[in-house]
Amino acid sequence: MKKDIRYFVSDIDDEDFLDRIGLLLSSIADSDRKIFSDYVELTRHIIELDKLFNVFRYNLTNLLNHFTIYTNDLLERLDENLTEDQYYYQINALTINLISSAKTLSESIETCMKNFLLKKEFNSFKLRILSKPYDEHFSYRFLLHMRNYSQHGHLPVNIHQQRVYFDLDEILAMPHFDLNGQLKKELDVLRKDIYNQFRDSSRISYVYTVAKFNLVITEIYFNYLKEIKPILIKLNDDKNELLLNTKFQLINSDGSSSDMLFYEFDGENYHCFNRKDNSISMYADIKREVKKILKVEEQYYKEMEKRNQ
Repeated sequence: MKKDIRYFVSDIDDEDFLDRIGLLLSSIADSDRKIFSDYVELTRHIIELDKLFNVFRYNLTNLLNHFTIYTNDLLERLDENLTEDQYYYQINALTINLISSAKTLSESIETCMKNFLLKKEFNSFKLRILSKPYDEHFSYRFLLHMRNYSQHGHLPVNIHQQRVYFDLDEILAMPHFDLNGQLKKELDVLRKDIYNQFRDSSRISYVYTVAKFNLVITEIYFNYLKEIKPILIKLNDDKNELLLNTKFQLINSDGSSSDMLFYEFDGENYHCFNRKDNSISMYADIKREVKKILKVEEQYYKEMEKRNQ
């Protein structure tokens, strides 16, 4: 299904047709109009979140198209014509884009659910689907803070001797950037653990951190799709029940029945949707594809963990 369709008054030059639209709109009760509006709005959210997830996936693909990064964080450059500095700027730019697109996706998920759940239900959703991954997964929490770090003018990714990593000492010592208390304590402990075990500088693995971050974001989006399903089904059923009433049927100028359901006029635009669109099928296609992606990412991360044991 496509999102809400809008026609400017000037787009429709058939006065009789405009009159019939006006009669239809005047016959729609406010409660029915809300069902149509909510159905279209939820469908719009689902479509836009699918686009945002694909932007996130594109940023991941774009990163992998420029570099081959092995599980030991060894970096193989695929753009041979770039200088050392350009490689450094490139991997930072691609990493920041990846994190930012993930942040936009999670924020948009929160906005969607806030619009369609009661306060108690929304708080439960946010705790289970959004806050829990943040609390439980260091990589997810850390990279979201690296987005803030980059917004303060700092580049989070370092390269040394063809290995890519996050430098804890540099991050913790950076002026004009305040980590929250929980993360700062975690980073301090992690720095000590790394030094005690390896007697080495405090470096966080790039490939494991990004891989885990990618997995968590994909899980969040897939869980959102599971949570939104009953809301979509209910609105779709309510919409279909209303459409059984012939009063919502608009007759075209040629005498045929219009596929468009006009439900609102805002003073400038007529709002409508195609009654033949199948939002449930669209949703199922999206969820099926995300489930396939999630399985691949889960398997990849498990294999990484095995190689690291």
